[in-house]
Amino acid sequence: MNSQISRLSSKGLKEIEEEQKMWQEELTKLRKIQPSATTVQELKNEGIPTLEAQVKEETTKLEAAQEEVEEVNLLFSVHGRDS
Repeated sequence: MNSQISRLSSKGLKEIEEEQKMWQEELTKLRKIQPSATTVQELKNEGIPTLEAQVKEETTKLEAAQEEVEEVNLLFSVHGRDS
């Protein structure tokens, strides 16, 4: 390998160094993106389904509470007129 490098012209060596720098920058960018990709995958697999289940549960509770309020309003309006 060293013999190949020593045979390269300074122009060829400069091109190789520039290409190495370009690939190093690309690697740095990809390493910065990796945590984001991991976070997205975790949200898709765990976070979002958990939140969807919580929303469904709270929606069910809200619907039950709304029914109770409607029943109380109905009873109040029926009995309120009789008094």
